[in-house]
Amino acid sequence: MTSSGGYGSAARQNVSVLVVRRLCDFDMTGAMAISMNSTATVKITGAGSVVDGRDYLPQDPPTLNPSGRSVDGISYPLPSDIDWSGTNNGIPIVGKRLVPVHDTLALGGLQPDWNSLPDQLIPYANRSVKVAPRTAQTWGTWDIPEITYLGGNWGCSKSINGCGVLIVEPSAGGTISFSQTVNWTGLILVKGNNAGAEFKITQVGRFYGAIILTGPESNYTQNNNGLYRYSSLALKQISRMLQGFNNPYLVAKGTWKE
Repeated sequence: MTSSGGYGSAARQNVSVLVVRRLCDFDMTGAMAISMNSTATVKITGAGSVVDGRDYLPQDPPTLNPSGRSVDGISYPLPSDIDWSGTNNGIPIVGKRLVPVHDTLALGGLQPDWNSLPDQLIPYANRSVKVAPRTAQTWGTWDIPEITYLGGNWGCSKSINGCGVLIVEPSAGGTISFSQTVNWTGLILVKGNNAGAEFKITQVGRFYGAIILTGPESNYTQNNNGLYRYSSLALKQISRMLQGFNNPYLVAKGTWKE
């Protein structure tokens, strides 16, 4: 922007201001969050599963972050935006409010809109996986987190370990599934569509970070046990990785911080 002009006897000045969008830390509202302007079907059936919005250190054994900021277990815009009728009512969904049953929260217009985030990150992916891997995979480490894009309609029978951003975009009406253990540190982004696409995992052995389901419609299925623990430190590690990109952008509408 350029501004010029004068007033009275004051000298005319030209001022150039560079305006840049900076990536901020992920301002999560839940360990699992449904984006504004999205709907989701969530099925978590394993009796040993847990969705935990308390803030953990990204390490085993699970240890709460003494200086962390906890979030709710699952957050969404409106109760009508999520269908969890297929979720086992006995699994704990816990978070910052420590409510006696399930810590889930409808935030209405306060829920961020993350729908543009997958498309912003896909061009920076370290790999694009569109067929089932035939061997066990490691996609990123704590010291070198990576962005992995999964697209198409396929099922993988090998274990997956990784750190970074996992972007999942099943094809229209299709399913991307993992039948062996998935361990992940960072962010999982499920990119929805209008055709009932599904991301399906049999076993999540270790997860520290957050999951975002974007629209217009996402389907997330966990058939066996899934241990989902929120970690702000895991997300900060991802933010540091993203800040190295040449093209700054907004994480989510309503979360821009100076």
